[in-house]
Amino acid sequence: MDTKTKSFFLKSSYYRSFWFVFIGIIIFFYSINNLNKTADDYPIVEGNITHTQIRWDDAPFDIKVNDRWYSIYYEKMFPVLTEKAIVGKRAKIWYNENNNIEQLIVDGEVIYPYSKATWLWIVLMIFGLFMSLGNVYYIIKYPSHAKGKE
Repeated sequence: MDTKTKSFFLKSSYYRSFWFVFIGIIIFFYSINNLNKTADDYPIVEGNITHTQIRWDDAPFDIKVNDRWYSIYYEKMFPVLTEKAIVGKRAKIWYNENNNIEQLIVDGEVIYPYSKATWLWIVLMIFGLFMSLGNVYYIIKYPSHAKGKE
């Protein structure tokens, strides 16, 4: 490999490291934000259930409250939902931007509790932290790469 090509790769890897530091910081703080989320961070709707159905034969389970549909895709909950989420009962629903139910309370009983993918966010947080720190280490240890030198 000639020195011009080697110089280009050293420079590009050095300056690319700054982007990886930035991306790692974004991943870290995004994961922290999701770990601190609770059900109360989502919008809430309260009202009587006007219709329920299991769409497409097996998923999702849909609940209609106040002329809007809300869905649950967790199939293991369908038997409980068909038994307890009955038309005419009072429901309190926490939902996300896609109208997927995050938490469901029917007549004061928690039918579908809020849960978050805690391990996923912890793994992503650690990954973002290592990515940032590793690239900061590279930037500090090899400043000569910015000039294309070994």
